[in-house]
Amino acid sequence: MANHHELQVLGRRRFVLRAYSKVSSSYWLARHDHDPKHLESALKELCKVLTKLRDDRVFWAALINLLQDGDEQKERLEALTQAIEETLAADVKAVIDSKVIEKSDVDLDDLMADVAIGLSLLRQAQSGQAIKNLEQRIADFADRACKPSTKRRRDANDGRRWLRNMGIVFRGVLIVAGLSWAILNAIVVLHTGQLDVLPKSALTGAQAAMGGLQS
Repeated sequence: MANHHELQVLGRRRFVLRAYSKVSSSYWLARHDHDPKHLESALKELCKVLTKLRDDRVFWAALINLLQDGDEQKERLEALTQAIEETLAADVKAVIDSKVIEKSDVDLDDLMADVAIGLSLLRQAQSGQAIKNLEQRIADFADRACKPSTKRRRDANDGRRWLRNMGIVFRGVLIVAGLSWAILNAIVVLHTGQLDVLPKSALTGAQAAMGGLQS
């Protein structure tokens, strides 16, 4: 059964939900408008949220503790993908409707779609990466997102560099989406008291974040 302290730790990280909303929106605009300012905005937000998470020792300890609550790490990724649709989707919508979570903080349909993409990439890569490596890999990814903005602006109209930076943002969207899924479900569990369902849901989010980190 999930530990109440770990649930509270994750539940307090709502800034990740807002960051997901900002990054995914900026990525969509950059993709459709090819405007460097949207790409710059997405990279800045990624740099900020991933750096904040990188330095958040309490967050990582709580997430690891939750993932050790069960044997879900042995489950197939197909089952985890299915869990997105079947475990807590209805409860998440109910909690958003009750305004425990503001609708402006996260678009649930977009979030679930991005988590599914992250899991799909992870399955295609046939990755054997352990969840315990997620913290270090996010720290490394944060460094990529935090390159000097002046260089990004200078490179914005270079085709290859534009695509490279768009790739960083795309994977950043998936990373933040995965972590948002774990945090969002912690908030739901705190609100509904369904303490027995979080570890699987948190693992789904962590797995999706790993999908975003695949090279």
